[in-house]
Amino acid sequence: MAITLGFRQLLIAGLILLASLLIIRIPLQILIPSRLDPDYAPKSGYELVPVDCFNSNLTGTGVDIILVHGLGSNPDTTWQKLAKGGSHNHADLPPPGKKYVNWVTDFLCEDLDPDVRRHVRVFFYNYDSYWMRDAVKERRSRLGQDLFEDVASNAAPERSIVFVGHSYGGLVIKEALIKAHAFQEWRSVNIYKQIKAVLFLGTPHRGSADASIGVRWARFFNCFGLNALPSILEAITYDSVELQDMHRQFEAISGHLRIISFYEKRETVKFWGLWSSIVVTEQAATLDRPNSETIGLHTDHLGLNKFGERDSNYKRIRGKLIERIKAIIGDARIGTSVYSVPEKTEKLYTERRRLSDMLEEYLIKPLEGADQVAHAVAIHGLGGTGKTQLALRYAESHKRRYDTILWIDARSEATIRSSFQRCAQALDLSTVAASTITDPWALKDDPAVNAVKSWLQSRNQLHGEWLVILDNADDLKGGVQHVIPSGARGSIIVTSRDRMCVDVLLPPGSQQLEVGLMEPLEAISLLISHLDLDAAKVQQDIRNLCLSICENLQHLALAVRLAGAHIRSDRSYSSRLGPKDLLEGYLQNYKNHKDKLLDDEEALKGLSSYDQTVWTT
Repeated sequence: MAITLGFRQLLIAGLILLASLLIIRIPLQILIPSRLDPDYAPKSGYELVPVDCFNSNLTGTGVDIILVHGLGSNPDTTWQKLAKGGSHNHADLPPPGKKYVNWVTDFLCEDLDPDVRRHVRVFFYNYDSYWMRDAVKERRSRLGQDLFEDVASNAAPERSIVFVGHSYGGLVIKEALIKAHAFQEWRSVNIYKQIKAVLFLGTPHRGSADASIGVRWARFFNCFGLNALPSILEAITYDSVELQDMHRQFEAISGHLRIISFYEKRETVKFWGLWSSIVVTEQAATLDRPNSETIGLHTDHLGLNKFGERDSNYKRIRGKLIERIKAIIGDARIGTSVYSVPEKTEKLYTERRRLSDMLEEYLIKPLEGADQVAHAVAIHGLGGTGKTQLALRYAESHKRRYDTILWIDARSEATIRSSFQRCAQALDLSTVAASTITDPWALKDDPAVNAVKSWLQSRNQLHGEWLVILDNADDLKGGVQHVIPSGARGSIIVTSRDRMCVDVLLPPGSQQLEVGLMEPLEAISLLISHLDLDAAKVQQDIRNLCLSICENLQHLALAVRLAGAHIRSDRSYSSRLGPKDLLEGYLQNYKNHKDKLLDDEEALKGLSSYDQTVWTT
């Protein structure tokens, strides 16, 4: 009888427990919907999703921004917030009629300068991180591996990568970087070297005290058969050994990264206001290391990646993101630029400021009425006036503006072919070596000429500007008219002694810059520079002698340079002669042997590769 009573009591207790579980399970199922239910499943795929307002087909040099959400997030809503309309500045407001704002698609697209945006692709990286019910048996290392694989399969070798990770997403990024470093020798695309910066938005590098509470909730949910995943939370409890090990690996391989850590300054309200806390503390969210900075935002943990208007928090993140993009694009341009200019300005070059300023101004003005190139300038004038030196100085001082600067010696067909062969090699273009050709092509059919011209023409708004300088295009016998490049990103400078020749070579509407005789002060400064004297401290008698010589030479740049070369030569033979003696000696010598001095090819060779004497200009 006692045994029967005991069994009945156990049965009743079991039924009561089962009923209690069912009573609790039903509301839990309502409060915590399953992602297996189509009504609650994210519409976005678990993959890299391109942002429509950016051109995802870009493959040239540029930046890919990849945003990675946090734990338990819904990819459809994780970057969006209810729109706000209280700002006094209309420029900060969301698009009219929008209930929810996604700051990436609604704000960032508009806020990037067009010149920057054309270099940028943006992607959301979505992964299944839902842990509360019907969770996928996942772990952080596997998620990092998946991120690495997806990015590597989509990466273009010429592009840099900037990651933006919210909360747990930052840890997934760290895992992906560790994987990228480990596999860099075995993959055709090495994204490890392409990753340039990471923006961490409340990432728990040291873990979070709230994770321990989450573990208890997950275990509680499992008591009612909800299939939660406490293990993914256990790995991010505060100062967990697993997190410390991963962070040591990350620190060892991330020295090249620029890191910006944002942390929350407000507590996050939980469970309908029953309590609140800082989810990821400042100490846990920041990295004490070189090449890193820390920024606090006036928001809670949930507000680090959601903005209903262009508030100060959004602007701080946007500002740092744009700063990194511009720096990366600038570095990429310098690192991949081609400067194929065999000449250099002379050591004693005297700046002709007015002409330099005019040339710079002309190469900013768009070429109207023609679509061959964006800018074109003809530098013309008598031989020996300094046209080549003016073009050289412009090229040397504008390397940052142009991705590619090419110099073509247009004196003859042979020099044109040689110049294009050199440029093709600098651009790493495949051509037939000139030495292997038994029956040379016509200049317009030369492989190097066509390869370089095609490459320049293929440059578009996704690429930087290019500049081609055709020097000494004095006649059309060499065929220079057949090698003039074209392209939307191009600028051309032609130097010539023949004004009619450049009219044939350049499109209508091209700018004309005539280089005449030097100004008296310019000529005097050039001659004084050959004496190794400071022009500002030269005595008046020395200046008067220089003026007399320059007047005799009619302020012709080449003649003044030649005179300076003679004076330096005389000084090397007799170191006891002072500047005044040298100038007086040259002046007397000039009056007695003018023709010989102006036709001295040996002295001219020491000045530059220019092969004309004063008499042959």
